[in-house]
Amino acid sequence: IIIIIEAIRRFLEPPEVQSKEMFIISVIGLMVNIIVAILMFKGGDTSHNLNMRGAFLHVLGDLFGSVGAIVASLLIWGFNFTLADPLA
Repeated sequence: IIIIIEAIRRFLEPPEVQSKEMFIISVIGLMVNIIVAILMFKGGDTSHNLNMRGAFLHVLGDLFGSVGAIVASLLIWGFNFTLADPLA
């Protein structure tokens, strides 16, 4: 709910976003999430262990969030499309 409220606020009053820094941090986050996802998929029982499966799906969600942040940062950086931040 808090994320949705913040996104609505950002739609109405888009803040200045440091897109280069956002891009760098998002790429680092993506790399970490890819490594963790690979380690969990290869080393954990994500098929039969409900806890491991939940943790793995959480990491995948974070991974896709990083991809969204990368796309948003590129749209802001390249086209000054500030609405990409709350959309992501």
